[in-house]
Amino acid sequence: QAPPSSSITLGKTRLTNLRQLSKMAQNLISMLVALSAILVALNVSGCGSTEEETSTTSSSYALSSDAKASLVTFPDHNNLPSGCLFEIGDLGKSVPATCCDAATANATLVGPFDTTGSSCFVVYLEGNGYVRDYFGCTADGELQIAEGCTPEGTGWGNGYPAESSNPNWFENGNAETCGCGFRNYSSGALSFQSVYTKTADSTGCFVALSSYHFGIADTVAFFAKVEGTCEK
Repeated sequence: QAPPSSSITLGKTRLTNLRQLSKMAQNLISMLVALSAILVALNVSGCGSTEEETSTTSSSYALSSDAKASLVTFPDHNNLPSGCLFEIGDLGKSVPATCCDAATANATLVGPFDTTGSSCFVVYLEGNGYVRDYFGCTADGELQIAEGCTPEGTGWGNGYPAESSNPNWFENGNAETCGCGFRNYSSGALSFQSVYTKTADSTGCFVALSSYHFGIADTVAFFAKVEGTCEK
């Protein structure tokens, strides 16, 4: 017995739909293959690459022969010269030169630091231990000093500050490669904005990190001082 005409029509319709679905699937696969090729090409050329975007920029500038970096401390942040700020929200701000003048009453000079052969170097801070700082030039030829340059695998209270000087902490690099600002080496995020750049309108004296910024009951205030220039 022959099947009803309605069944034949339905069967033909289903077959047509299946063929259309198959063709659509093939087109989608072709599009995915093409898109994959484009993404591979972009990655090879560096476009859209996270690694490329976050890579460090080397500087063609060098410190002048008279370039110096140092810290100036005051024993009580409640008794500072006019304009000398100390709160965490002031970190990195350019302040009057008197804040970095060792001749100012109650001021103590720490440095200048010996940066010969190592732009990232160890500094001993009495009462705090051994920390690592950076001093060098930006890609734009501006003086830059940075603090909290934690070696990879360390962090505040986790091997940093150190109880003794570590020769492996001395290296040539920049504020990024040396982990300054308590940088997260994976994400690149800074825990503290402790990278200070001397621009044309700054004094070269900056509000620097102190134990107070870490919630420690300590009133010692620190200021970072840079002198000199960057040269080609």
